[in-house]
Amino acid sequence: MTLHSKRRGLFRVGPALIESTDPFGLSRRFLLDRDVRFVTVMPRRVELGRGWPLGRRPVHETPRRWSLFEDPSRFIGTRPYRPGDGPRRIHWRATARSGEIHVKKFEPSVLDGLVLAVEMSEAAYRSERPAWSREEEPPHELAVTTAASMAEYVLAGDQGVGLISNGADAAEGFAEDWTGGTFRRAEEAIHAIDRRIRPQATRPFEVLPQKGAWQHDRMMTALARLVPASGVALSDLLEMELPRLPRSYVLMILTPTLDSALGNVIHGIRLAGIEVGIVLIGGVAEGAGEALPDGVPVYQVGDVSDIEALGARRL
Repeated sequence: MTLHSKRRGLFRVGPALIESTDPFGLSRRFLLDRDVRFVTVMPRRVELGRGWPLGRRPVHETPRRWSLFEDPSRFIGTRPYRPGDGPRRIHWRATARSGEIHVKKFEPSVLDGLVLAVEMSEAAYRSERPAWSREEEPPHELAVTTAASMAEYVLAGDQGVGLISNGADAAEGFAEDWTGGTFRRAEEAIHAIDRRIRPQATRPFEVLPQKGAWQHDRMMTALARLVPASGVALSDLLEMELPRLPRSYVLMILTPTLDSALGNVIHGIRLAGIEVGIVLIGGVAEGAGEALPDGVPVYQVGDVSDIEALGARRL
């Protein structure tokens, strides 16, 4: 038996009633198959072409525009001493030659990959904008397609990709039959001790940043199972997760809306030394520029053709 699906997701197959008969339909037999199986349909991916949203070079060759961190393996010269420089930074040969204290100068830390922050709250996609009614797929599906396309491209370049979202795991809808685990952050220890389950807002849908073929399979499986949910806003989630966000990864936020709350959180994320980009799902948001700090790139994705065009954009 062959199953066909036109949409991504986690699907339960079974129990099944199997019927057989003779060519004349005179004798019929039935078999009840009580087994329950699950099928994961991977999300659609679109080829980005050459380059990706943060530049025309691979991620590991794209330096930060500004950084709180330096890479000690990338020495580029010396500069005069400034208050606060540690003694281990002193370049003794340059100091002896110039007669003034000089310290080593390093290139900013380079970017190791991409963390996708995907807005999946039901409230964010509850809109009457007519542009969405003309799209080939619902806006939250467009967000998943965009995330999957970006993840696949970056992983193909041997870079790391991670995922964080305020959505839900489709497996949670099959609690009685599903035994394959969840992409929500595990809190089994707390649950085992006193039967308390942390609120949904503090248990994000998450895939830790990694690279390689195994990570590709895990990312596509996670995005296949990511569904909208009620609960915490993405701005609140990112604010709570800021201490955990890797500083050497770009944070790419995929959202249909931009407001002052998200803008304030992005400002704090940039102050922490993390590069941020926005993929605006559904086209143009009014007042988007006013909500964001200066220098944060915004890429508009209204349909699949816009995903393909992301490869020609630069930071």
